[in-house]
Amino acid sequence: NAFQTAMKVELLDMTGKLVESTVIARGSTIAYFDLQKVYAGKYLVRVSGEATAITKELVIIKE
Repeated sequence: NAFQTAMKVELLDMTGKLVESTVIARGSTIAYFDLQKVYAGKYLVRVSGEATAITKELVIIKE
């Protein structure tokens, strides 16, 4: 389902420091991050909008 309002997507390190940030436009479903400069490891992804927010853990693996 597409978002009805713009959503902010943030990639945070495990201390809560902002690593990357982008906005998903209203009606869209995809967010892109350039992870070439991001180290492998655990991160948090926070998606927030007008009245909602969700945070999930993300593991980035690089070879």
